[in-house]
Amino acid sequence: MIASEIVQRFADEKPPLTADQVSVRCKVPGRLTNDILDQLVELKIISVTPSDVDERVPAFQPAIDINVITVGRLVSELDKQGSEDFMIDIDGDFQEHWEALMNTREGLLNGNSTLLLKDL
Repeated sequence: MIASEIVQRFADEKPPLTADQVSVRCKVPGRLTNDILDQLVELKIISVTPSDVDERVPAFQPAIDINVITVGRLVSELDKQGSEDFMIDIDGDFQEHWEALMNTREGLLNGNSTLLLKDL
């Protein structure tokens, strides 16, 4: 949602948003917004640029061609960075939760892997 907002604004030739503006527009708490923005910058999906309001305040824009940023690419990049090496009982108490999560993820990739973020 956050990456899509940033990409769509760029496609619409609108100025880049600051973290606070992204938080408000996407209705995501500020701390979580900042964590997500940091992760997207680290993945080189978005980059930091001076905001139009105050050049000392960072804003965010796509770091790569918006015509290649797909849902599948974003999920794949997030997967490469992340880890499933955590202590959850996926065969016992949390098996249903884990299966639901994996089915949702698979459905997302199968149905929308080539969908561009700018088109969401």
